[in-house]
Amino acid sequence: MPVGREWSSLAGVETFNVVVSGGCGANPAADCAALFARAFEEIGRAGIGPSQIVRGRVRARDAALRQEASNARLVALAGERRASSASFIAPGGLAPGVDVEVDLVAMAGAGAKEIREYEPRIAPPMFVRFGGFVFLSGNTDISATFDAQLENICRNIATSLAAASVAWGDIVRVDAFLSNRVAWSDAGKAIRARCPAPVTATSVEGFSAPEKLIEIEATAKSR
Repeated sequence: MPVGREWSSLAGVETFNVVVSGGCGANPAADCAALFARAFEEIGRAGIGPSQIVRGRVRARDAALRQEASNARLVALAGERRASSASFIAPGGLAPGVDVEVDLVAMAGAGAKEIREYEPRIAPPMFVRFGGFVFLSGNTDISATFDAQLENICRNIATSLAAASVAWGDIVRVDAFLSNRVAWSDAGKAIRARCPAPVTATSVEGFSAPEKLIEIEATAKSR
């Protein structure tokens, strides 16, 4: 299992990012669960507790494996590990022999983690609050055009921020995952025109539904 580890800073607070990848054989559910177990081991070795996990992403080679990985994530990131989440079909970003990649972000610090669920509850939470930040799960939409999807996603992000008692201007990080069917030259301008913080963009092949063209994660300072 190849493992990547990275320490970085989010508005002055240390974060730890671990990426574990591997192939899937005859039992992809068990293989995906093993990837999460290894990621948890790495987080423990870094001196970080399970409640400090704030984001969980999965990338998979095809739609069926994305669903397997998402199902495994729902089980693995339960209880105090529950975190904001997103998932992608991204064969072009996976090394040869890798079918699924588990990507977890944890934050240094202490204190209680607040989890706000959507109503009715769905697989990802609306947001997680920890360490002075609010971490929104990835937002998507199935409208007919990219512009309509982006507009609805931004509206949904604003609604979630309001539920967390923070404002659009409190956003400190934006991660956009863009379908390779969309040209970045135009999409990037549209995204950056709406976002108050630097945007990191990643190209992927697909999402949980074929209509989706973009998924956006937002991270904001908590008041």
